[in-house]
Amino acid sequence: MTSLQTFQENLFESIKSTIEEMGFLEVEKSPKEINTSTLECVSIQVIKPFLGRLYFYFAPEMKYEIVRNLYGKEVVAEKEAQDAILEVLNVISGRFLSTLTSNKDYEMEFPRFEYEKPQLTEKVADISLYIENYEGRFYAIREVL
Repeated sequence: MTSLQTFQENLFESIKSTIEEMGFLEVEKSPKEINTSTLECVSIQVIKPFLGRLYFYFAPEMKYEIVRNLYGKEVVAEKEAQDAILEVLNVISGRFLSTLTSNKDYEMEFPRFEYEKPQLTEKVADISLYIENYEGRFYAIREVL
């Protein structure tokens, strides 16, 4: 098992590399704690190597910029922007879990939008982010059975 610091570093590197490669947006850690009250949220259930969930809070406008950068066009439909941000979370999660397991055995479900404020018990990572001109926050939690 990896240390908590290594866990958080690997998670940040997965976030940074995915968003920079897919969305062409620069990612930095924020020195201040980002308030999530005005941000949208997507999450993905992790089954293996730990039981938990990854949450990605982001400024709503960011998903439109990712579509513009990724496809070189303006967003035609909200569904298109939602699909793009869900795919970004899917790639971040896959990258992160493959680093934890050395590309071996990991399992996750499909990403989804969170429409109600989730209960964030047993946080194992909490990373506030600046993504170009946008604020974001990423949580990893372990679920308690």
